[in-house]
Amino acid sequence: MTLTADAAETADGGGVTTAPTRLGRRVRGRWWRAIHLWLGLLTAVGVIVVSVTGIVLNHTGAWDLGSKGPPAISGSGGFDDAAAVNDLLSSALLAADERGVEIRKPRGEIRRPDGPSDIDRATFRPGTATAQVRLRDPRHTEVILDWSDGTVLAVDERDDVGLSHLHSGETLGQRGVVLSDLVAVALVVLIISGMWVWVKRLRRHRSSGAAGDSRWVRANWWFHLVAGLAAVTFTIVLCVTGVILNHKREWGFMVEPYRSLDAEIVARLEPTSLSQIGQWAIDARSPTVAGIDYDDIRFIDYRPSAGYAKVRFKDAETEVVLDVYDGEIYSIAHRRDIWIEDLHSGVRFGSEGTWLSDLTAGLLVLLTVNGIFLWLRPAWSGRSRPLEG
Repeated sequence: MTLTADAAETADGGGVTTAPTRLGRRVRGRWWRAIHLWLGLLTAVGVIVVSVTGIVLNHTGAWDLGSKGPPAISGSGGFDDAAAVNDLLSSALLAADERGVEIRKPRGEIRRPDGPSDIDRATFRPGTATAQVRLRDPRHTEVILDWSDGTVLAVDERDDVGLSHLHSGETLGQRGVVLSDLVAVALVVLIISGMWVWVKRLRRHRSSGAAGDSRWVRANWWFHLVAGLAAVTFTIVLCVTGVILNHKREWGFMVEPYRSLDAEIVARLEPTSLSQIGQWAIDARSPTVAGIDYDDIRFIDYRPSAGYAKVRFKDAETEVVLDVYDGEIYSIAHRRDIWIEDLHSGVRFGSEGTWLSDLTAGLLVLLTVNGIFLWLRPAWSGRSRPLEG
């Protein structure tokens, strides 16, 4: 078979590439470019929302948007001095009512908080001798109390909770979580397809912009290349850890038994004292950990609507989940999602890691906007010339 110059090209090693092979490369090139373009356009809004909320969540404490850590203020007394759990919850509900907090019920009814079922969780911290009681209102209002006498120390809106739900997609329910997963998967595909497109361009010694392009457009092409390559590694880390955190319960990274009690049951039953809850957790761990005591407890996270508390210890983020009424132990497990969450936010690498996470998220926003500009710019000469294989 005789090959013309248009049908074959000679490689450096003397090999020959046939026309069908070149055609196949062109087809693959068109597919990769199409995937990169349409995935980028379809996920642009999601990428921007996830990136911006991720940056804000890294600095909610510094920006006074609420923080999931210990409060900056302290109460008094130890475990034996702590008031009854329901008394502390009642003090928090009263403070919320005085502040005008409103709860939106499932049927659309709006009313003032009047019972423990209107409380999302209460976190008792021996390190600060405080109780942080978070309500189920739209602003996730949190009342901070001195746990010894129920004195109200502060009332804050936990805006970081709403931002976290928006970041993970939980604001839209399970569909939103799936959408967040799709954005993460799309980002990984965009990284692969984007690198393929750019590597092919560079291997063929082609300019990143056509000769007729302005300096601004050519600079944009190079920014898109360099910034994209710089953000590649940590973007993949963000995507993978983000998907894991979206499904940490069902994938076993966090043990949390499912349980839901009626409002009447929660209001009628009386949880045991905080010292007893702590003792039950200590007793559960004593057979495997010698010398463990109250000083080893980081905090107690009580869920009124579930009737159980999660007692977090200081060593390796071990957590005991138990019934607050009879002390039944539901689980003793290591919270593996803590490590994943620290890696996701960059905290695992210290303050430099947090800024690395911020920088990656910021680059993703710029790359999304700049990519749309480069792909959709009517004067982009690449749209009028044949795609390379």
